[in-house]
Order: sequence, then C-alpha cells, then structure tokens
Amino acid sequence: MTDLSTISINQPTLIDVVRGIPESCYRRSTTRGLFYVARDFLIYAVLLGALITVDSWWALPLLWLITGISISGIFVLGHDASHNALFNSKRLNSFVAKFAFLPSAHVESAWDFGHNRVHHGHTVKQGMDFVWHPATADEWNAMGASARLRHRLEWSWLGAGLYYGRNVWWNKMMRFSTEGKLGGTIARERRSMSVLLVLAAAAVGYAGWLTH
Repeated sequence: MTDLSTISINQPTLIDVVRGIPESCYRRSTTRGLFYVARDFLIYAVLLGALITVDSWWALPLLWLITGISISGIFVLGHDASHNALFNSKRLNSFVAKFAFLPSAHVESAWDFGHNRVHHGHTVKQGMDFVWHPATADEWNAMGASARLRHRLEWSWLGAGLYYGRNVWWNKMMRFSTEGKLGGTIARERRSMSVLLVLAAAAVGYAGWLTH
C-alpha cells in the first residue's frame, strides 16, 4: 500500500497562475472597449430617465438599486482604463477613465496615485498600502467604545461600503493633498468633477420638477 504521507505535492505559485491565463485575456480592442463604454452609459442614461419620470413608491427603490449597479459597472470600466488595460491608446484610456469615474464621483488622478501606484505597488504592506489594514492589538486597546464599534462595523460584510466611503473615498481622495504637479492635478480635477456633478444634479432635479 502506498504511504500517502510520503507523496509531495508541488503547490502552484502566483507566477504559475499568471502564466496559466490565456493570451487572449490580455488583448485590448478599441472597438470592444468603446462598445462597453457606450453600452453602459446608455443603460445609465435610461435608468436616470426612469428615475426622473417614474413616480411609484415600489418602483423607485428598485431603480435606485439597479442604477447603483449600473454606476458600479461604469466604475469598473474606469478602473480598467486607469490601468491602461481597456485600450491601446494611453490618451484614450486617460479620457475614458476620467469620464467613467464621474458617476461614482472619483477623481482619476487621485485614484491613479492611491490605487495603481501605492496599492498595487505595495499591496497590504503596513505603512505603505493605506487601506484594509486590521487594527493591531495595541491600536485596539487604545480605542474608545465608539471607535471599536466603528471598526467592527466597517470590517463586517455589511460595513465594507462604509469603510470604503470614509477611508478610501473621503480621506484618501476628496481630502487628499500633496505637493508638486501631482497635487495640482488632483486639486484641479477634484474642482472640475465637483462643478460637473453639481450641474448634473441640478439638471436632473430640474428635469424631475418639469415632469411632476
């Protein structure tokens, strides 16, 4: 009888997994990418139109949910474009990333720095990657009751969105500032995005007022 305890099994490494990804997964198509962008924004526009015109207590919550999912899909396109993975053209990737981040109110230059450079360059490295770090025992002991409650909530499946909104979106994007050219670019894009979102919200609100 074979002694199974003596059999060694070579565990696959991360490199082995990466090498197993088909080459077709890395091919970028401008036509396909533009189709995805046009399709997702068309769906988003239809949903916005429905939100403006529909006046039903049971339909609106469903539309809010579906519109949120639509915005998430557009955000994924922006994420891929920001990684220069959606198109062959860096200029087109940059434009689409900025445009696709608008519905979710993300500043592309801040996202590029925090996500593409810091997070992917130093994933879960304490002191470098600034997100999704559990509290140490000393940090936990130093917390008050409200801070512990917030930590428990944000690290639960229910509170992950709260953590992202507070620590990633607000603290590391909307309030983030730095020196030099990058800091100027982030501040300029943040102002432009804020103005565009205010104007868009006003336009949607006005359209809703006209239809009711």
